[in-house]
Amino acid sequence: MKKTHHINIGNSITLIEEDAYEMLTIYLNEVKLHFAKSADNFEIVTDIENRIAELFG
Repeated sequence: MKKTHHINIGNSITLIEEDAYEMLTIYLNEVKLHFAKSADNFEIVTDIENRIAELFG
């Protein structure tokens, strides 16, 4: 049985497997680094997280 994690993304709580959690964490860290110098970085990252939450829902 695979280990799972409860995550809060886009104000939505979702259950994902550990390997998906690791991939998602890496992806979101890369997104944050990519947009770090943008004036709207918080809004952009929030929009991406909200879209991911929609896809998980």
